[in-house]
Amino acid sequence: MENRNKNSMDLILGILVIGAGLFFLLQQTDVTMSLGNFRFFGWGFNMPSGLIVVPLIIGVIMLVFNSKNTIGKVITALGVVIIVAAIIMSTSIRFRTTSMYNYVIMVILIAVGAGFILKYFFGGKK
Repeated sequence: MENRNKNSMDLILGILVIGAGLFFLLQQTDVTMSLGNFRFFGWGFNMPSGLIVVPLIIGVIMLVFNSKNTIGKVITALGVVIIVAAIIMSTSIRFRTTSMYNYVIMVILIAVGAGFILKYFFGGKK
């Protein structure tokens, strides 16, 4: 019974430590978004934001006239997918400048927490 409690503490400690490391790491990031400016691995293009909703508008108009119209449903779904993809593609994540000491502490916390979690799942019983 003592061994099982010790393993449970390893898991709880691992989750807490990796959570602290990820918290400090995420505090050093900036997330910005500019709808219409799409970047994908260095190359990008600009699209006016109004053009993103055109397929959705066309699909909704088609569904208003005939709610059983399959093409209208497909165009509406495609419009929603385009809007979600545009939001995801226009998001930019940057890492703020920090000291090497802070960076090492963040990485060590994440590594130690991952080690405790891996020890819980894959560690041998003694």
